[in-house]
Amino acid sequence: MKRRVNSLVFVAICTMAMLGTNTVPAQNLFEADFGSGNIYEFTPGGAQSTFASELHPAGLAFNSAGNLFVADYGSGNIYEFTTNGGQSTFASGLDGAFGLAFQPVPEPSTWSMLAMGAVGLLGVLRLRRR
Repeated sequence: MKRRVNSLVFVAICTMAMLGTNTVPAQNLFEADFGSGNIYEFTPGGAQSTFASELHPAGLAFNSAGNLFVADYGSGNIYEFTTNGGQSTFASGLDGAFGLAFQPVPEPSTWSMLAMGAVGLLGVLRLRRR
């Protein structure tokens, strides 16, 4: 099924989402259709469903827990959709919320490697001083 969209479109891919026993399947595609005010969800098989409506979605982002954040240009709000189906206002009073991004946080293994590297570097510097 082909769908023509004559409006501003944003997409985000949910790569992980687990909270309790409810899950969002990995690799579903989410489309924010600004013109219609809907957010559509597509499965890897191409099945389409309306995830949310009556918004002016101008940005999508997923956090590490798999929660979907939506920038609503019309209301100036950022909404959070949790993996267990809840919806709440994350931020409000913005002047035309547009686009979202999360700052990446290093994995625990990355912090371990950084710490081991720092200890090793300090050890080498201490040996050089002698």
